[in-house]
Amino acid sequence: MRGGLTRRMIVASGLLALIVGAAFAVLLLSVADLREAERHARQSEEVLLVANRLERLIVDAETGLRGFVITGQENFLEPWQGAQTAIPDEAAKMERLVADNPAQLARAQGIAQTARSYLQDYSIPMG
Repeated sequence: MRGGLTRRMIVASGLLALIVGAAFAVLLLSVADLREAERHARQSEEVLLVANRLERLIVDAETGLRGFVITGQENFLEPWQGAQTAIPDEAAKMERLVADNPAQLARAQGIAQTARSYLQDYSIPMG
């Protein structure tokens, strides 16, 4: 009987070790997935921040230009001038952030092209 009990204990211990090992592997996979999801969330947050800055710059450029056209006072052109230098940098930053996603990259390039077009084709001739 002694050999049978020892064998059963070894088999039971092996099965328990296998179950604990499988649970640990599932836990490790879950942690890796969680880290990847956190990375994506951080990147999305950064893209939203850059897009928001880009939008504010375009609004500043438009507001400054409108103020100058209405009043003729050159001090209204300060936000417009600042936006002219900052918009290309922010657009490039947004494109870099989404470079790994073709659909988002196409959208970012469209936004950047529209911003450049606004500056070059509309606001510079008026300013």
